Amino acid sequence: MGTAPETQPAENTVPWVVFQIKDTYYCVNSGEIATILRLPEYQPLPAAPDYMTGIFLYRDDVIQLLDLRTVFGLPTQTREYDDFAAMLDQRKQDHVNWVTALEHSIQTNEPFTLATDPHQCAFGRWYDSYTAESESVRGHLARIDDPHQRLHHAAEEAAACKQECDQCKREVCLKEVLRRTKEQYMPLILQLLDEAKGIFREQVFREMVLVLNDGSRLGLVVDKVISVEHLDPMSGEAAGEGGLGSVRYLTDIRKSPKISSAILELDVERLLESLGAAQ
Repeated sequence: MGTAPETQPAENTVPWVVFQIKDTYYCVNSGEIATILRLPEYQPLPAAPDYMTGIFLYRDDVIQLLDLRTVFGLPTQTREYDDFAAMLDQRKQDHVNWVTALEHSIQTNEPFTLATDPHQCAFGRWYDSYTAESESVRGHLARIDDPHQRLHHAAEEAAACKQECDQCKREVCLKEVLRRTKEQYMPLILQLLDEAKGIFREQVFREMVLVLNDGSRLGLVVDKVISVEHLDPMSGEAAGEGGLGSVRYLTDIRKSPKISSAILELDVERLLESLGAAQ
């Protein structure tokens, strides 16, 4: 009777934690991760390297935060959120200025020269180009669309009042257009834009922490965790084409049936060694 061939063990039976930083996917072996958390409130560390962003308490341990965005030379999500919030604040001011200009045009009978097409103002261009993954974000942005269109349409209504109304009705018509613009459309737009900042902070700019289980008391800050799943390695030739040899803590390229992009394998031990050498 022949001897049955030995069964070769799978290359790796432990699943991988797949996470995203900016537009790139990475993975670490789940055996290296003690827990995955939403980024909590934390205390900044004075005089620490830029990538060590702070500390927080977790199960009586002090966890130091290592921000992978900073390690990879990218702006932090906090910085990106601050820039996004500043953009929304500027869009709010744009529309305050827009209403002020419309009021001036109505009072002086001077031509109104700002955008009457809601798709042509700075907010409208951003709104039309932005694709929201979160249902909450999509729903909130949809609430802004209607008053935003009505506000810009008010300039056309005012022009129609000037051209079509009898002199005795013209003033009443223009006052009503301006009243709706100042008391209904603009306040609602400003309120919704303010609320958008909180929703985006909660749904879009929501960093996660991968707490390591190696006793280092370190947590890796990532943009978001995508999945925990088994991944297949790509061929050595394909991995070589990725140029990973120049970054010693990126050791392989993996693939997932759920993700069309390549997934870069992060060697946490080598990463920490590299940062220790840099210090």
